[in-house]
Amino acid sequence: MAGDFCGLGFEIDSGSSYEEAYGLSLGNDQNISDALSRVDDIAVLGNAIFSQCRCLTHWSGGYGEEDAAWLVAALKRLEELAVPEDTRVMV
Repeated sequence: MAGDFCGLGFEIDSGSSYEEAYGLSLGNDQNISDALSRVDDIAVLGNAIFSQCRCLTHWSGGYGEEDAAWLVAALKRLEELAVPEDTRVMV
């Protein structure tokens, strides 16, 4: 998965670009929908997701469902940003 993130141009930056741009802590799931709705920079969000993913899967030694809540919400937001609204397919 890391190769895919790198291939898309994302970098592990420990969430620093996300925190600098939006004042949000990486992985903080308090008011997650409101917080992520402000995020509009695909590169910054992608770097944050890559950083959180590596943290959970490599450095933390494991994670539970509650630890992945931010990651799931952030991936959904990244999808929203990547796919123009007028081309989305309703499921």
